[in-house]
Amino acid sequence: MIRPRAVFFIIFALGVASTAAFHSSGALDVRDAITAATLETGTAGSPPLPLTSRGLGLGVDLVRLVWSKTGLFRAMHLTGGLLLSVAAGLSALVAFRVAGRSVAGLAAALFVGLATLFGGDSGRLGLSGSPVSVLFVLLAGAAAAWTAKAPRAFTGGLLLGAAAAEHPFVLFLLPGFVALGRSQAPAAGFVPRASIGFGLGLLALFLPVWDSAAKLGPMESLFAWAASDDGSFWRFGGPRRWTGGALELGLAIGKGAGVVGALLCLGGAVRTGFRRMAPWLVPAGALVLGQPADTGTASALIGWSFLFLAIPAVAEVYRRLG
Repeated sequence: MIRPRAVFFIIFALGVASTAAFHSSGALDVRDAITAATLETGTAGSPPLPLTSRGLGLGVDLVRLVWSKTGLFRAMHLTGGLLLSVAAGLSALVAFRVAGRSVAGLAAALFVGLATLFGGDSGRLGLSGSPVSVLFVLLAGAAAAWTAKAPRAFTGGLLLGAAAAEHPFVLFLLPGFVALGRSQAPAAGFVPRASIGFGLGLLALFLPVWDSAAKLGPMESLFAWAASDDGSFWRFGGPRRWTGGALELGLAIGKGAGVVGALLCLGGAVRTGFRRMAPWLVPAGALVLGQPADTGTASALIGWSFLFLAIPAVAEVYRRLG
């Protein structure tokens, strides 16, 4: 019998090994450099990303406590990689549970976990100073809470609300998570408890109010969460945008799952049926029909969410081959 904890630790161990191998002593991208500067100077970034800055800051302090001469970028990348490893392990655990806690479920778990670790967007951004690693931990933790044998509706809602507070594009993932929660935990009290937890978690967007470096009031925190330097965190695009958006969607799925994984996503969607698949298509529609202010994080979130559409197809392929 395969234990769920073993599934988590297999992927987590692979993630730790990859983090030790692939972290960098310099900036990986512009955002990485900006995040490092905010951590070094103690100033607030724009947008504030309170959970990411606090999580990475705490991780950097812990790494330097063990290795005092560790550079800022190296410490930050190790922290991001460890968080991504936790998220990949939790994602694999959810896939294992959804696919039926069997050998076929293990195949689905390995697919989802490895794609989370090494996806073109998730793996690259998870190591850097982007919010991807923190968002994945919160989202995968929410899914794990809702798919447990004894579903924890409030805990899952709390984590999901915190993820939405960290990055507003998470709002487009809510229909898929609601469908996942209701399919795994159909109890009558699930939605009210999850909703209370979500509301409390969403209050995290006001954390900059208590941050002396940010110096933001409640309304300013709300505006900083919902907007960017270029305007809203997402804006509707016209027909000229739709072709480019469709290409970006294809790239996001391809980077997140690979060519074979993208085909498995399509096969899993067909097996699932449009009615059950539709909630997971909302973020894809947001990318095609509109323009996110943070395209990199949005693409990573979409690529990660589409992995769960592939679970039925991966399990079926394993059963037929076995």
